[in-house]
Amino acid sequence: MLDYEHFVRAMDTSLCPEQSFDLIKRDLIVAERPAVLYFIDGFIKDEIFEKMLEFLFKQTPDTLAGITSMQQFQLDRMPYVEVDVVNTVSAAVTAVLSGPAVLVIQGIDGALCIDTRSYPVRAVEEPQKDRSLRGSRDGFVETLIFNTALIRRRIRTEKLRMEYVQIGNRTKLDIAISYIDGLADPKALQLLRDRFKKLKLNGISMTQQAVAEALVPSKFLNPFPKFKFTERPDYASACILDGKIAVVLDNSPSVMI
Repeated sequence: MLDYEHFVRAMDTSLCPEQSFDLIKRDLIVAERPAVLYFIDGFIKDEIFEKMLEFLFKQTPDTLAGITSMQQFQLDRMPYVEVDVVNTVSAAVTAVLSGPAVLVIQGIDGALCIDTRSYPVRAVEEPQKDRSLRGSRDGFVETLIFNTALIRRRIRTEKLRMEYVQIGNRTKLDIAISYIDGLADPKALQLLRDRFKKLKLNGISMTQQAVAEALVPSKFLNPFPKFKFTERPDYASACILDGKIAVVLDNSPSVMI
């Protein structure tokens, strides 16, 4: 069982909330126990967190009696849908920096990630470079979950897969590998997974172009593109239905085919 004081000290050492105004450490008392909530201001939804805090403040020692793990707390006491349990400091720090809030309660082993992310996002509008005379007028944006939803809206099959990958030592870029199970080439899929695992990158500032160059490094002059890029959800969906693999990157409105 992780010691509460050690866990909080390690989180403070890694995140340094006193040095960043937008990284908030909120001390709480939950059921007469010390608790800490870590989150980044600007990523959370205020209305949801008001209800979450109201729920936490209503807890009593009797309601938490017998609960010793966050897994049990999540199953028995947490009314919110998008929650996950982490058991290491490094996983909790990565979760905070990715957007979710992390809750730690004394006497309960582990930490609870509460995903209420609300990224700044522009409207889902038609791409400037990829216009169409007929068909839909929406386009990909810079938010990963919005882009995967645009694909899901068009491909309503249980065979559609969205595999989550995180790359980059510092930026920890979120990536979704989208394909239809049974149509995509298994060897190409495994090759892509292996290359993502082997990538050694500190940061990815140019998103899709940097990832493309890292996946297939240039060894000779080649005038042909290594990947297709599209900002249209209908075209990306059509490619996936043809058995191709789409790589959706966070912070990029272009999907790699």
